Amino acid sequence: MTPGEVIRIGRAPSTEVRIDREGVSRQHAVILWCGGDYTLTDLSRNGTWLQYGLSGVVVRVARSAAVLRAAGALYFGRAPQAGQPPDVRFLVERPRAESSEGWQA
Repeated sequence: MTPGEVIRIGRAPSTEVRIDREGVSRQHAVILWCGGDYTLTDLSRNGTWLQYGLSGVVVRVARSAAVLRAAGALYFGRAPQAGQPPDVRFLVERPRAESSEGWQA
């Protein structure tokens, strides 16, 4: 992901990550690089659940934003349940070098 790039998630064909399932909005959420962190912003009525790593800590993001850290899983429009895989798994790795514009490349 590059600075300024937005990853849109939802049911709409125009999204970069398409999840065609009941409970997922057409434009459900976006992920962007903001202030040195990857930020998930929920745009939906049903919310997004963010599960951090193996700790099992789950945070509901509803029409708000959360910073994605380390590794975890995302559930769009539904809470995590035993036996159901997440909609998206993520791993945040910090970029290695800084560019001349102050962004990390």
